[in-house]
Amino acid sequence: MLQRFMNMDKNKTELIHGDFFDNWMKTHPQSVDLILVDPPYGILKRAGQAWDEPIDWTMAERILAQLLSSTGRVIIFCNLSLLFQLSMQFKKHLIFKHLHIWNKPGGSPTNEYCPISDAEYIACFHRSDTKVNALTFNPWESGK
Repeated sequence: MLQRFMNMDKNKTELIHGDFFDNWMKTHPQSVDLILVDPPYGILKRAGQAWDEPIDWTMAERILAQLLSSTGRVIIFCNLSLLFQLSMQFKKHLIFKHLHIWNKPGGSPTNEYCPISDAEYIACFHRSDTKVNALTFNPWESGK
C-alpha cells in the first residue's frame, strides 16, 4: 500500500491509498524525505498465505531512490533473512546506513516448523549519491 503525505503548498496534504507499484509514478522524483516500508517478508507464503508475496527488491531499490530526496531516508522493517537480502542487494542506488532492533514482547509464528521470533529489524538506507555529512543524523558533526 502506498500512503503519501505531501505538503504541496504548506496548507495541503495529499494521501494516496493503493498499491505502491501502481501509484509511485504520481510522486515527483526526489520529493520524499522519508519512505517507511513494512513489506511482506515472503515467509508465510510457504505456509499457504498467498498475500505474503515477496517484493522485487531490484526494481524497488531503483524506484525508492528515484523518489527519495537527496537527504531522505528509506526505513524498512524486516526479518533477519530479508535484512541479509537487502544489505546484499541494495548497492547501486541505496546504501545501508544503520540498523535498529525492535525487541517485541511476543513474536508471531512463521509456520509450524520455525521458532517464534521476538525481534524485528529496522534497516535504514540513504541514496548512494548522498554524503554522510549531509544527512540529518550525523553523530560526527555533532561531536559525539
